[in-house]
Amino acid sequence: MARRSYAPSFVIEFLFSPVSEPDADDINDLMLVLHRENTGNFVPITTDYIDWVANEQRVLVARVTESQSKWHGRIVGMATLNSFPQLGAYRGNDEIQAIENDIAVIPALQGYGIGDALKVRLGEIAKEIGASSIFLTSHENRGVKPDNLYRKHGFVRKDTRIYVKNLV
Repeated sequence: MARRSYAPSFVIEFLFSPVSEPDADDINDLMLVLHRENTGNFVPITTDYIDWVANEQRVLVARVTESQSKWHGRIVGMATLNSFPQLGAYRGNDEIQAIENDIAVIPALQGYGIGDALKVRLGEIAKEIGASSIFLTSHENRGVKPDNLYRKHGFVRKDTRIYVKNLV
C-alpha cells in the first residue's frame, strides 16, 4: 500500500482504567478490525471488561494528538502484551516469555506507521521486563499486511500446531 500524503500526529501510551466510554467505543471499533470475518457474531466488549484487561495486561494504544484532525483524542490503534515465566525451559535462570495479542489499527489510518510504532514499543517493553522472546499468532484470513509487519520487526514464522479446547 502506498503511503498516503497526510499522517496525523499520535502518541503511544498505556491504557489505564477506568476506561472512558469514548475509549471503550474506540477499542470496540478496533476489535471489529481484528474480527472482521465474524462481524455478524461480534458482541461489543463492556467497559468493565476493558478495565479488567487494562489492569491485568499491558495494553498500549495509539492516540491522535493533532488538534486539527477529525481523529483528535481518539484511540486509532492498540496492542496487548502478556508475560509469564516459562517453567518448561528453566535452565537455572528465570526465563520470561511474552505473548503479543490483538494488534490493530483502524483501516482509515493503516499505512501511517501506527502499527510500526506499536510493534517497536511492545518490543521495548518486552526487553524492559526481561522477556527472552515474544510470541504471537496470526490468522491466515488477516492477509499479507500483518505478516509483512511482523517480518519487518524481526519475527520469524514457525511451523507449529496450535490446539484449542473450548470450555464454553
